[in-house]
Order: sequence, then C-alpha cells, then structure tokens
Amino acid sequence: MAYRLKAGESVNDAVTRIAREQMNRAMAEIDDDALNRHETVHRIRKRCKKLRSLLRLVKPALGATYKHENACFRDTARQLSEVRDAQTLIETLDGLSARYCAALDPDFAAQVRSRLLSRRSEILERDTNLDGRLQKVRGVLEEAFDRSTGWKLDEKGFTAIAGGVSKTYHSGRKAMTEAYTAPTADSFHEWRKHTKHFWHQQRLLRPLWPGVFKARCETGSALADLLGDEHDLAVLAETLVQESEDFGTGGTVDVLLGLIYQRRLALQQQARPLGERLFAEKPKALLARLERYYRAWQHQQP
Repeated sequence: MAYRLKAGESVNDAVTRIAREQMNRAMAEIDDDALNRHETVHRIRKRCKKLRSLLRLVKPALGATYKHENACFRDTARQLSEVRDAQTLIETLDGLSARYCAALDPDFAAQVRSRLLSRRSEILERDTNLDGRLQKVRGVLEEAFDRSTGWKLDEKGFTAIAGGVSKTYHSGRKAMTEAYTAPTADSFHEWRKHTKHFWHQQRLLRPLWPGVFKARCETGSALADLLGDEHDLAVLAETLVQESEDFGTGGTVDVLLGLIYQRRLALQQQARPLGERLFAEKPKALLARLERYYRAWQHQQP
C-alpha cells in the first residue's frame, strides 16, 4: 500500500500499517546488495523522516509512545548522517559548478571537489564498518517493527490526527515567518524541517480529496526541495570557512562563497510564494477544513 490513509481502516490501524510498511522497505533496502551503500544510507534516512512525520500526525493521541519511537527513528537516521552529508557536499558543489560555470574557475572547482572527495574517503576510513552499522540499524528497525503492533491511540477518527497536523502546520507557519524576519541558515533549516513533516502529512491525508491534495503535495515537495538545496549550500559554505586550511583562502574562495550566497538568496526568493500558498490559512481554519474533508471522505465509504 502507498504512504497514505486507506478507506475503511481506522486511524490506529493505518498508522501501524504504514509504519510497518516503511520499516519493511527499509530493511529490504539494507539487504539489497545491488544498491550502492551511499544510496542505501540515503533511502534509510528518508524512511526515518517519513516515519517521524507519520508519528507527528498522531502525536497527542499516541501519548508517551510518541517520544520513545520518535527518538528511535531520529537517532537511527543520525547514525548514518555523516556519510550522507559528506556525499551531499560533493553533489552540491557539482550543481553550483554547472550553474555558474562561466563565473567559477574550473581548476579551482576541481581542486575543491578533489578535497571533498578526500574528505568523504577520510570519513569512510574512520567508519570502516558501514555494513556493520547498517546491520545494527536493521536490528533497531526489527525491534521497532515488533513494538508497533502494540501502538495504541487514545483517540479515534479525525480527533486522532487533529492535534498532530495542527501542531505541525502551526510550527511550519511560524518557522516561515521567522525565516524571512531573521534570514539565517538555522532559521531556514528549521522551516525546512517543519515543511517536510507537513508535506509528508499531506501525502498521508491525500485520499480525503485526491485532486486538492495532489496540488498541495506537489507544492510541499517543491518547497522542501528548494529549502533542502538552500540548506546544502549553507553547509558547503560553512565547511569551506571552517576548514579553510584545506580549501584555501583568498579571492578565489571568496568568489565561490559569493556564488553560494547568491544562489541561496535566489532559492529563498523562490521558496517564498510556495510557502505563502502552503501556509496561507490560520491553523484553526485549516483544521476546520480538514475535518470537513475527513467527514465527507468517511460518508462516501461503502
């Protein structure tokens, strides 16, 4: 089944089913020897984010279980973050070099890329047992899979999701305001995190009105991508500055940093109208509308 609610299924059963599907797929990806290990890490981290968004959807109704399981999937993803982040820096530089090929010295770009490749290799050398770490992650997922059969929500129907989706939406709306009031790497990263959770929750709720939610999901996906690219560029700039002894200083580095800053501004400007559409309503208005959608969806079920 897809990552969404299903007709004729209780919210409790839906949450358990979707979580178990995501964990099963994650374990299958760990077992898939045909996958590049970098791709495996990337997929597992995405699965953990989807699981956390699912849990946030029913956070108040899940009670104390939420805190434990959310921490489980958060910490699981963090175990694999350093390797993935090192790869992301290379991909970010490649995208920047392609976009600004006329402004960026190709020899210098190649020099920076070579250093980033060496940096990734050094991280891999420190973590020589990536396969072992993935197997450890698999064990954690197996335990969470077994626990999921005991997840119980305190509420039913729309009430089970109302508190979670409202809180996620409110956090995203507030984070957007803060990002454009005080535009820093941290404020935009915070907005990105809440946006991704809300986007995933829109995917979960898509059956309520597929045509309407299709547009909302597409907007959320595009916004999350823009904010993700903005964050990756901010991390690249931070790495260049903090590790300047490896990347060098002077005018050429300043040109690269200037291009990063220019591209980040462009992404921030592109993100704003998408955010204004996605987070246009006040939380109470959104919740009231979603409740009407949910009731209509229930009435059309056989």
